Formats: sequence, structure tokens, C-alpha cells
Amino acid sequence: MKKSLILAAVLAVAVSSVSASPLIWRGASTLKPMQLMVLVPNGYMQTARGYDWDNSEWKDLADDKKTTVIKFLPMVGLGLFKGLELGVVAPLYSKSKGDHSSLGLGDAWLKARYGVLKGKLTPVKLTLSVAAILPTAPEDANPSLGDRTLDFGFGAIAQTQKLAGFIGHLRLGYWLNGKYTKTVEEVEKEYDVGNMFEYVVKVDYKFNKKTGVFLSVGGMMLAETKVDGVTNAKSAKDRHEAWFGAIWKPIPKLAIRPKVGVPLEFACKGGSLQPFDIGLDFWVTLP
Repeated sequence: MKKSLILAAVLAVAVSSVSASPLIWRGASTLKPMQLMVLVPNGYMQTARGYDWDNSEWKDLADDKKTTVIKFLPMVGLGLFKGLELGVVAPLYSKSKGDHSSLGLGDAWLKARYGVLKGKLTPVKLTLSVAAILPTAPEDANPSLGDRTLDFGFGAIAQTQKLAGFIGHLRLGYWLNGKYTKTVEEVEKEYDVGNMFEYVVKVDYKFNKKTGVFLSVGGMMLAETKVDGVTNAKSAKDRHEAWFGAIWKPIPKLAIRPKVGVPLEFACKGGSLQPFDIGLDFWVTLP
């Protein structure tokens, strides 16, 4: 099993970092009517440091406290009519921490996007996005594969037209997170997850129709969680990360995107942190 996980990490390592949720994964271009997109981001990361709230600093984690995550996040999108598309994301995770491991479906996604500004003559394209996360992860998974809350997100995605090979992106999202219950020492407690803001600032450069590179900075800010109505001040999280990647289109309908992400530790706080993410996305558009 261990060898299989290592092989999977080598073959599929990817976009599913904290730098963006599926709400704002893509640029502002929308699918054509009846056009189908299959997006397969896969990822690998291992946490190495935990945040010390008392001293406001990051400290190394013991080996049994580190969490290794392999992620497969397939998404299917369909254009319904001009400017409107629907999508479904079925996230699959393999996680291990100390003597515990879990494998299976996380919390699934439903989302919709609509292009508000989409003409070729406008200097900026603008697309609005909405999404819902459903509590489909198993309740008994350890480590957890999802928080099993019903969450709603709202996003805006702006993208410039290509100028001298460059395309700029600004993506913003806000999440209204839900509640869940958990039994701690035989006492059932209610957890009210704080709301979250996320963003991505990205620049693409296209060498030609088949190759390009990109650089992005993205992250999220998660508010404190309330436990039985009492705010847990140490549950907030800030994450900011820089990504560098390449784009290769071996055939017109397929794009392959290897990438590497590095957290900006000085701007992060709360929870645990990985030293890097590595990634490989596959995008297929039909017809």
C-alpha cells in the first residue's frame, strides 16, 4: 500500500492547494453551448510545521503529527447556453497521519458560472461563480476527508485580453460555511465553521498556441470557529502561496499543466503548513 501511494504521488501531483478552491479555479472564459470540459487536478503535499499561537511562530511537527495528502479532484463542466455553464467536482483523497489513514470521497461540489463581460472587444472579461459544497465525506474517516458542512460560495473572476503574450487574472471568492457536530470525550459539540475569503492574482505568458508559463499568488483567510457558541480564537487560518507553472498543449483539445507551489510562511498563521506543493493538471475540452 505504501509503495502504491508513493507511485500515485509521482504520477499525479497537483493544483489542489489552498491557493484556490474550485469556485475560482479557472479564468473568465466560459464554455460554449453543449461544450464539455473534463478537468483533472491531482496533488501531493505533506505538512511539516504547526503554528504556535502563544509565540506567534511556526514550529516543526513530530513525525506522527505530519499529515500526508494525495488528492484527485476530477471536475466535469458543461456549457448550457451562451455564457452559462454548470460543473460537478468529486474530490478523492488519500490521507495518512501517524498510525491512521483514510481513503475515499470528500465533500462534493456543485457550481455554476456565468460570463457577464465576454466579448472579444472588451478589455476585460468578467465571470461570476456560485457553488455549494455537500457533506458527502464519510463521518468516521481518520484523518478527516471533509468537514461535512453545507457551504455556499460566491466568486468573481476577471481576466484581461492577451497583450504582447500576457494575460492577467484577478479572482475573488467568499464562503458562507456551515455547522457540524462532533463527539468529544463522549460529549456532543456543535462546531460553527467561520466564513472564508479567497483570492488569486495570476499572470500567464503564451509563447505560442502550444506552450506558455504562469506565475500566481493566492490564498485564503478563514475566520474563527465557534464551539457550542464560544469562539475558538486559535482556529483562524491565513494561507498565502506562490505558484509557478507551465502550460503545454500537445493536441488542441488537451492542456497539461505542471506546477510548484511554495507557501509564504511569513504571511501565514494557524493550523499546519506544508513546505511545498507539486502539481500536474490535465484539461480536456470537447468538442
